[in-house]
Amino acid sequence: MQESADITIIENKVETGKRVDELSEWKFGGELKVQGGMFLGDAFPLGLHARFSVIPWDTREEKSLTLDHLGKDVIYVLDFGITVGYLFF
Repeated sequence: MQESADITIIENKVETGKRVDELSEWKFGGELKVQGGMFLGDAFPLGLHARFSVIPWDTREEKSLTLDHLGKDVIYVLDFGITVGYLFF
């Protein structure tokens, strides 16, 4: 996971500085992906896929980044899609 932000520091309506907050960590998680396909007629391939990922995470609330203030121990990701094509040969 990786996230960064350019932050302008303002005190009493006056800009007093700038900083960059960055968060980059390698995490081991799990992923399950299911996909399949078929043809509609002779020239139209159709595909479906679904993916579910689980990433362990610990928030420290030390930086001004979304990933550092999630308040979650695990991040879940669900992805699905449809592929439609046309064969020219």
